[in-house]
Amino acid sequence: MCGSKPVWQNGFGLSYRCNDMTASLVTDTIRAETPYKKRKSLMDLLSTATKDLNTPLKHTLT
Repeated sequence: MCGSKPVWQNGFGLSYRCNDMTASLVTDTIRAETPYKKRKSLMDLLSTATKDLNTPLKHTLT
């Protein structure tokens, strides 16, 4: 089982078990290129897409 690594960016708390570097790169891209109001829906899509890869992303507003 992969280790957990939390990432805190712009009010989103992200935690994931596997593929930490890939998830970090994806979230960095979303943060840099996406207006704030659209981020949550993109994170929802990303979470759904990664379920099949067994790399769940959980996000919470802080």
